[in-house]
Amino acid sequence: MRLLQKNLCMIALSWAMASASHAAPLVEPTLHIKSQASGAGRVALTLDACGGQTDNRILSALVDNKIPATIFVTGIWLKRNAAAVEIMRAHPD
Repeated sequence: MRLLQKNLCMIALSWAMASASHAAPLVEPTLHIKSQASGAGRVALTLDACGGQTDNRILSALVDNKIPATIFVTGIWLKRNAAAVEIMRAHPD
């Protein structure tokens, strides 16, 4: 029985190594940014709102300065930060 297990293991290992040698090469990502005629830079701002409290200074700065941002939230954060959610709903832009 042990000999059978050992042989099966060797066959599986050989097959895995053979498959890996024929695998497609890894693709390295590259960044392509086209410059605008105006020369002005652009930035995409993303924030993660996880389980903690809201930093109202950041939220106020975004709203007051009309800075667009994408905010990723969790269900826990939504339940704990109802006031911040209402501010974001009032300013979807």
